Parts: sequence; C-alpha cells; structure tokens
Amino acid sequence: MKKDVKIYLVLTLIVLIIIVGIFYVKENNTQTPEEKTMKCISNKATLYSRTTCSHCMDQKEILGQYASLFKITECDETPQLCPEITGTPTWEINGKLYSGVKSIKELADLTNCECNANINVVKNNTEICDVNNQNNTCTTEVQNICS
Repeated sequence: MKKDVKIYLVLTLIVLIIIVGIFYVKENNTQTPEEKTMKCISNKATLYSRTTCSHCMDQKEILGQYASLFKITECDETPQLCPEITGTPTWEINGKLYSGVKSIKELADLTNCECNANINVVKNNTEICDVNNQNNTCTTEVQNICS
C-alpha cells in the first residue's frame, strides 16, 4: 500500500510541475516585445520627478502606457527620498544618476535591456493629438522606440 501511495504522490507532483510550467511558459510568451523591453527597464530603473516639471511630464509621455510599471518618486511630495537629486527628471540605474529626458533606446542601453519594440504614436503633423480626437485629424503611425 505504501508503494502505491508513493507512486500517486510522485505522479501528482509531476502533474503539478507540468501545469505550473505550462502557465509559466504561456505568461512569458504572451508578452509583446514592447512589454518585455519596458518591464526589463522598469525592473532596473527609478525615475525621480516633480509634479510641476514639464520635462518630467515629457518623460512620462515617452513611457506612455507603461509608466505605471516604473518606480517613480515625486521629489516635491517626498523630498527625503531625493537627497542627491539636483534636477528632474533624473534616472537612477545601477546606483548611478542620469539627468534629463531619456528615450526608450537610451534607457534600454543604460539598463542593458534588449530593445526590440515598436509603439503606436498618434500624431497631427507635429503636435500630439488629444485623446478624444474630436477633429478626426489624428493619424496613427508605428515608430520603432528602440532606434
């Protein structure tokens, strides 16, 4: 009887490992190149910002829909977390500070993340269109954010 119980336990364990493996592989394969790039960068970088900083707003626009993945410290709200920050936006990557607005390509290079991603950009000639596109003058173009 003990031998049968051991066999069933081993088989149950094998089935569980297979199920977990399937979910793990499925999760990793369903990410787009953009998601992989942005998750990699966000795991290695912290953005120091100020709510009134126009360049910080520009940086957050560059991050786009992936901004929520990033650790963003608002220095005007929590100055004690920004003792070495003299200007914003500033990125902290691998213990080093990098000032200024950075492109996705620059962030990928600084974090040693693979950058192979495109992003949809909505444009109206030289201006970014409003979200509602009330005038129907916006066009969508795909840009490589890693070039």
